[in-house]
Amino acid sequence: MKLEELPEWKPQYEYVNRVGRVGCHGKVYLIGDRHVAKIKHVPYLFLLNDQEAVDCLVKEFNITRHLYEEGISVPKPEGIYSMKLRSVDNPISWFIPRTFPAFVMEAIYGVSLGSLKGEEREEALDLTRKELTKARRWYTTYDSDDESIWHNTLWVPEQKRVVLIDFEFWKR
Repeated sequence: MKLEELPEWKPQYEYVNRVGRVGCHGKVYLIGDRHVAKIKHVPYLFLLNDQEAVDCLVKEFNITRHLYEEGISVPKPEGIYSMKLRSVDNPISWFIPRTFPAFVMEAIYGVSLGSLKGEEREEALDLTRKELTKARRWYTTYDSDDESIWHNTLWVPEQKRVVLIDFEFWKR
């Protein structure tokens, strides 16, 4: 998929907010009531809008789509799109929005596994291990005792459900 061939996705919100913690290689923005967009960036610096960013997002989209189709608890992937971004945390973008490749997926309203305590933490950790075991039929993932598990798993308390996120470093 080429950068210039990406279909456009118009965010529901005119100005978007970054959600969750800033990962090493990506930022996630709430772009509507039901969707978020992941955009690649140079570690802790600026957002990327080049072919390498597209390729990386396509890889993560394909893994997410496969896991979703296999019934593993992940956000529903929508696709890779071109998106004009006006970010609340970047005032320059209010006046001069830039266009970026973005991995659009379902918004999950949950909390990170690492923020849980007590019985709720144990319940969520047990469910996370089960989801990771299913995913390992196809992918090399982080270990269940790896630090990544605490940041890359969301707990949705109302549904008593965990959702795995952030697959850019997973391998077949």
